[in-house]
Amino acid sequence: MVISHTLEGVTQKLPKKQRTVYNQPYYQIQAMIRDSWFIERINWLRKRFEEVSCPVPIEGFATNDEYEAWRETYWNRYSEMNQGEEYKAKQLAISGGKEKLTYDEFMALEDLRDGYLPPMYGGVFREILEHYKLDHKDQQFKYFLEFYVFRGRQELPQSNFSVRLARHHKTNELELLIKLKGFTKKEDIMASWDFIAQDQKYLPDYQGKSKPWVEFERDLEIYNLYKQLHQDGKRNNKDPYDKVIMGKLHEKYDWLELSLIRKIVERTAERLGGKVEG
Repeated sequence: MVISHTLEGVTQKLPKKQRTVYNQPYYQIQAMIRDSWFIERINWLRKRFEEVSCPVPIEGFATNDEYEAWRETYWNRYSEMNQGEEYKAKQLAISGGKEKLTYDEFMALEDLRDGYLPPMYGGVFREILEHYKLDHKDQQFKYFLEFYVFRGRQELPQSNFSVRLARHHKTNELELLIKLKGFTKKEDIMASWDFIAQDQKYLPDYQGKSKPWVEFERDLEIYNLYKQLHQDGKRNNKDPYDKVIMGKLHEKYDWLELSLIRKIVERTAERLGGKVEG
């Protein structure tokens, strides 16, 4: 799952109802958001957003649509400031227009970028994770920072299990794989069954509502008689199979009509995984 600085991918991949798991990552996050260095760094980020006319509410955005609208404003503002004459003039004052820069000049340009342009919050998040020695490759921590800043969430946006569609390496058949974690409970699966069923619909043998085949005995009798007639190659007075079946079964099924026999045969063949011959 790739996020690309948007919460849309995450929210679509997480069940709505999630049991809070009080494990090590949970308390690592809770300790982090109470730490003065973290609070100071997040306040700096929010202040910088405000300085470049891209403020983020303290409580975060109420919906993902609001966040997406902010992102569009943010990147438009970044492009505008990056291409502006003021920024170019400041760059020129440092570089002097030279192609080869000294180390000090290069670092001065880096500082100018970080202090002038809208902050690259992905880099700030990585800095935070490194400061607290949290694995920046562990997506749950990265997702948390995005949810914390932009949606006001204070718990890990993790799933208590994972679900994915994959093809079997030998048969190439599509499979739905549910991976349990060490803390997964039965209630997690049951509470999220609607979420799991969204992917289950892609399976080739997916069946939605399972209803009994009320007319199974009748349909099977008609279907078997049709197959027998085809196998024997016999017809009463060279009549079509449908007419022969009608003659044999009309007393037992007085409602039976010629137009229905073919439909029953085709439907029964399909439901039994076969096909109609003849």
